[in-house]
Amino acid sequence: METQETGHNYIYFLQYNTKLPLGYFHLAEGLSSLGITLLAIRPQDFLNIQDGKRKFVMSLAHDIQSQQALLDCKKKFLDFGVQSGNLIHLHFSSFGEAPPTAGISSARRPGGQYHFFALPLTIVRACKQAAVVYYKEKAKRESWPGGKRPKLSLGHLAKN
Repeated sequence: METQETGHNYIYFLQYNTKLPLGYFHLAEGLSSLGITLLAIRPQDFLNIQDGKRKFVMSLAHDIQSQQALLDCKKKFLDFGVQSGNLIHLHFSSFGEAPPTAGISSARRPGGQYHFFALPLTIVRACKQAAVVYYKEKAKRESWPGGKRPKLSLGHLAKN
């Protein structure tokens, strides 16, 4: 996650062409009110910043061109990143859930790295659902994996 060094919460938004969709600006505004920055990034630039840390990536497929571009990204890197656990994919689409690419056994893992949201969806609800996924995953990563330490009372030691 991008929060360790900078203290900021980032979700990367895949930008398929030079012009950002109108939905990006609404999502960015809604997520900023929830403490998350939405960063638009081209797929080739996203591949260049891969450093082995877990990243959140959001995709929006609202027309045929964006759906085709998304399927191309899935084939190139998204499915593999989700399968390996390095990506958490928030997929907003009006076309339905895209099947995993051939050669990838399943884009879903028990950890929940792939999240599909069907459009139409209000901006407020989309932002809330993305924020819930983001903050749940953040809390999961920051919690101690070993559970709680056992408590040993002094009274128990005095009896022995």
